[in-house]
Parts: sequence; C-alpha cells; structure tokens
Amino acid sequence: METMSWKKLISNNKKIIFISATALIVGLLIGILIPKSTGGHVPRFFVKGDVKATLIIDGFDKYKTVGKTVEGQALKGISIKDILDNAAPYSEDYDVLAVGDDGLSSLLLGGLEGANVYLSKNNGWELINERHPISSNIKHLSQLIVVERGEFSPSCVTVIDAENNGLVYAKSPGQALLGRYTVETYFEGTSQKNYDEKTFGVSVYTPKVIIPLEQYKNKVRVICSSGEQQLYDGAGWLELASNRWDFRGSDGKTMIKDVKTVIVNAPSKSIMDVYGAAENALKNGKDVTVIELDGMGCAAFDFFANKGSIIPPEAWGKYEKASVMFRPVSQPGLAAMLAGEDGSKTGILDRSDREPKTGDIFTKATEMKKTCAYIEGDGALIKTSQEPVINVDSNKNGLTDDEVFDAAMKTSDDKPNLMFVHFHGIDDVSHDKGPYSHEALTTIKQVLDYSVQILEKREGRVIITADHGQHNAGEGGDHGKCIPEDMFVPYWQFEK
Repeated sequence: METMSWKKLISNNKKIIFISATALIVGLLIGILIPKSTGGHVPRFFVKGDVKATLIIDGFDKYKTVGKTVEGQALKGISIKDILDNAAPYSEDYDVLAVGDDGLSSLLLGGLEGANVYLSKNNGWELINERHPISSNIKHLSQLIVVERGEFSPSCVTVIDAENNGLVYAKSPGQALLGRYTVETYFEGTSQKNYDEKTFGVSVYTPKVIIPLEQYKNKVRVICSSGEQQLYDGAGWLELASNRWDFRGSDGKTMIKDVKTVIVNAPSKSIMDVYGAAENALKNGKDVTVIELDGMGCAAFDFFANKGSIIPPEAWGKYEKASVMFRPVSQPGLAAMLAGEDGSKTGILDRSDREPKTGDIFTKATEMKKTCAYIEGDGALIKTSQEPVINVDSNKNGLTDDEVFDAAMKTSDDKPNLMFVHFHGIDDVSHDKGPYSHEALTTIKQVLDYSVQILEKREGRVIITADHGQHNAGEGGDHGKCIPEDMFVPYWQFEK
C-alpha cells in the first residue's frame, strides 16, 4: 500500500474543508431565501382585472410584511391594500374577488381593512380576513381580481351595433370575470418529433375568456385606448388579457390590443373623412364649406326627425352615419376632422389635449395657394395652423351661435376657398337641458337655419357633420362614453 505524504494529506483536507464550507453557505442561503413553511417551493398568485399593472406575487419583496400565528405556526404575510397600491386600480370604487386553486371564490365587500395574505406550507398563499365573515377566507389563493363598481367604468369595453343603435356589451375585465363568461381553447400551434422510426406530435392550446362576435358578418370598427381605429372585414372576438381586452380577427392572426370599443355592422364613414373630402375638392378647383354642429348625434337628430319636428333641406339629401373618435369629446373630434387622422396620430385623446402632432387641412390648403377662414365660438379648442376668428357672446344670450353666424356671413363675402364654421349651441344646450329636450330642438332648428343661409352664399363642396353626440345624464346631457348616442353622428356631403 502506498503511503500518502503529509503534504498531500493536508492539501486534500483543505479541499474537503473548502467544499464543505461552500456547501454550508449555499445551504444557508437556500434556507434563507426559500421559506421553511412552504417546504422549499414558493407558490404564486396573480393580481389582475381592473388595474393598470398586473402582478405576480411569489414572495415578500417590496412589501411591508405582517405577522400572524395560526395553530401555533408563525406566518408572514402582506396586506391586500399594499398589494393593490402597487397594482394601481383604475378607479377608487371597486371590490376584490379572491379565487382559490379549487375555484372557490369570495368577493370582499365593505373595505379591505384586516385583509391579508399569508404564506404557509399547508395552505400556500392564504387569504385571512380579520373583519369579514370567516367564509371569505381562501386557501391556496390563485388570483386577486379587482372589480370596478358601476356601469361604463374606466376600464370598460363596449360592443355597439351601428345598424340598430344598440349597446351589445359593456363590461370591464374584472366585471367579466365576476359574471358569466365564455371560455374557448385557442390553438397556439403544433410540433412533431421522430423517435424510433415513429412520429410523435403535440398540439398546444390556451384557454381564453372571450366575447364572441361571429354573428356579425359585416365590417367591424375596432377602436383602441391609444385612439387608433381599424376597419376589419368580417367577424372575430374580444379576448381578455388579464387587465385589458384585445380583438382577434376570425382569421386567428389579426390581433388588435387594448380595445375600448368595437362597432359591429360599422359604417365605413368616419369624421376623419372630412379632411380627404375637402382636400380632394380643393385639388379639383372647388371651394369647400365645412360646418360642424358640435354635439349633434344621430340618436337625437333621428328622435326629432322621426317626429317631424325637424326637416333637413331637400338639397342636403339623406345623411350617412359616421363614427367619431375615442374619446367622444370635442377636441379629438375636431382634430380628426382637420387632420384626417385618429387620436393615435394627432395625439389628441381628451379635453386636456390641445396641440396636435399632425398638420391640418388649412396647412394643405395653403400649400395649394388656397385662401382659408376658420370661424369659431368663444375660444379655440385645439391649436391650428389657421388663426380662428373668435366670437364671444356679445349679446349675452347664453350662446355664441348668432355671433358665429354673423361672422360666417361676413366672411363669405370674401369668398375663401376653404371655410370651416363651428357652431357650439347644440352641445351647450344639450349639456344643460338634455339632448332630447325642447330647448335642444329649438337650438337644432336655429343652427340648421343658420347653415342654410350661409350656404346660400357659398358654392362648391359642402360637408356638414359633428364631433360627437350626447346621451341623457340626470336633468341634462353628457358625452364621453363609447355608447351609440355619443359615437354616431350625421354626415352630409353634397355639391352646390
């Protein structure tokens, strides 16, 4: 037997000591990082629904922990309030649906004080509520779903039918997951492998919560939170993606993300078409008159027309129904008409947005050496290349329509090649008294009469439309929701 030298023995012992120390340190780290109460495996749960940020909770990082002793075992946890502060619910008015691995769920009502999730070996993440009934506790928590209260909440998606002026669907992601919903397995793909001269294959599917739209075979207009609009030929469906709705076309490939509304049986016309129609006429040597009837929706117009209360001039013909912008308020609508682009291009999505990122029809007309006039009410809604003629309510009758009319009549004598006239009275009165009120009817009739008189002094192409409609709200009216009353406006175009 060969005798090992003492130097070699010491060297080997040093290696053994080093390896043992390393293993000890690694073991300690594992013991620290992985809670003993879970047996080495840390489960996770998801936070989704009506929140700006979806979360995966698989540890205590970034959270202040709370402690609780259950059946002699010390548990560490996190308050539900702290978790939701990180998820950032869209609204302050919400409930929370807790869902376990087995499907058992509880909807927490009346606040979140005393509601915490604890991590344990036997129950995984466990929701324990100190102030709610004991039946609200959920073991092996898999999901916390924020559910906004009320109709047309900030994260709501709508499906509206242009043909019937109907509201087909209106729910937020959280509201959809709280109620009844359709789950469809979506085919993701297939793959094959050869082994021992045999072929083995697999097809992969993902379950999706969907809103089917197959019954609508005509065009759909998909409008996103970015303001983008796309016309799609054929049916499809909306599918839920944790905290938003996406549209998938019937081809299975078309995907449009973060949808706010889908218009089924959609009109091909939109108020963006004003720009193209005006540009085309100017290129062909025709003068153009655009009259904007702020707040004049199809629903209110049809209501009065069907009663015989208003009769548009025969020369105007029958209007085409046109879609407006997201959001259906004045600034995005006006920007779309002047630029021929949706909000994703103009950057105008709400009342607070005032400076478009695009050029406008006045710029184009000037490039063609055409003269322009822009007649406004008592202030400019957005920045334009053409300085507007501002008209304040000088006679103090509560509206600027008569002043706008006088300015338009005077300007017509100068024969500008492009004249844009913006009446605000219909919108103002509808806000105050309601879009179906007698006062709204009186204002509509007056503005139509003003329009007829202006057009008597003009020739060429005429475009008359609106930026949005209005719906009843309390004793008055309002707009800004993706519903039929707000989203569809009349669109007349003719030559004279």
